[in-house]
Amino acid sequence: VNDPTTCLNCIDQIGEIAKELAVKEFPSADSRTLGSKKIQINEFNFEEFIDFCYDQIFQWGKQDPTVVKRIIRSIRIILPLVNNPFNLKILIQQVEEMDLLEIYNLSNYKNGNLKISKEKLISIEMELANFRQKALRQIKVLELKGILDHYKTNHYSTNLVIISAEKEAIKYLRNFKPVK
Repeated sequence: VNDPTTCLNCIDQIGEIAKELAVKEFPSADSRTLGSKKIQINEFNFEEFIDFCYDQIFQWGKQDPTVVKRIIRSIRIILPLVNNPFNLKILIQQVEEMDLLEIYNLSNYKNGNLKISKEKLISIEMELANFRQKALRQIKVLELKGILDHYKTNHYSTNLVIISAEKEAIKYLRNFKPVK
C-alpha cells in the first residue's frame, strides 16, 4: 500500500472479509472432516486472521487519523453480527490494544507531538467512544440471549486450550469496562 486511498480501500475489503469470518465456525468444516481422517491442514483461526490483517496496517498508519478511524470503524461494523464470545473478545481487544488514548490525547496535541488538527483528535476520540458503546451493547445482547452462560456451561470441544480460551473470553467480556 503506497497511498492513503489504497490503504482505506484495503481496510474496507479486510473488514468485509472479517465480517464473513466473524460468523463462521473454526476450524472449517473441511478441516474437521479431514482431521477426522487424520489429515492435518493448517488454516488461520479468527484471532490469527484479525491480528494478521489489522496489526501491520495500524503499526504503519497509526500516525494518520484517517487510517486509524477507518480501522476502528471497520471492526465496529462487525460487532453486532458476532454471537461467538471468543470472536467478540478478539475484535474488542484488537482496538483496545491499540492504546489510542496514549497517542491521541490532548496533552500530546498541546505539546505539539501530534501533527493533526484538534477536530481530527476529537473525531478519533468519538470513533473510539462509538466503538466502545457498540461493544458494550453487543456484550449486553449476548448476555440477554443467554449466550455467555451457554458457552460457560456447554463446551463444543474436548480440547482444554479451547475450553480455557472460551472461559477467558467470557470473563473478559463480563469485565469489559472501557477506560474513559
